[in-house]
Amino acid sequence: MKSAHNMHAGRIGLIVVLIALISTILAPNASAAPSYASGTVQCASGNEVAGVWVAAKNGGSNWAKVTKTRGLASHARFEYKLPKGGQYLVNVGCGWKNKSLWDHTKVWKTTNRSVIYVSGARNFLCYDVKAYIPKNLSNSVYQTCIV
Repeated sequence: MKSAHNMHAGRIGLIVVLIALISTILAPNASAAPSYASGTVQCASGNEVAGVWVAAKNGGSNWAKVTKTRGLASHARFEYKLPKGGQYLVNVGCGWKNKSLWDHTKVWKTTNRSVIYVSGARNFLCYDVKAYIPKNLSNSVYQTCIV
């Protein structure tokens, strides 16, 4: 017959094992391998691609390296190393405008966002001006980037 002390110790051991197992399952994968977010972005209106911010799902968001297409300011390639791998969204600036009449600091005319997380190399078309949205799409795609 088991003593009360041995049964209590056994239960504690089982609880410790269960906590360790649950922690392992629920903990984010800290050792995820880096991967790349890359591809092309295009501002549908013909406005210049002003910049690309990569929002990493696993953390490590930052500015992408942008290489403009020669002779076509509205098209550019982007690349960013996702330090923790995984999926990403893009925020694409299309066009420039002055921040105010007195301040000659330039800001993006529009910030256009992708709406689904993707991975790897993708090509995005950003609807930065309503007049350039095709008739078969609704205005809900305004300021979004479609893969």
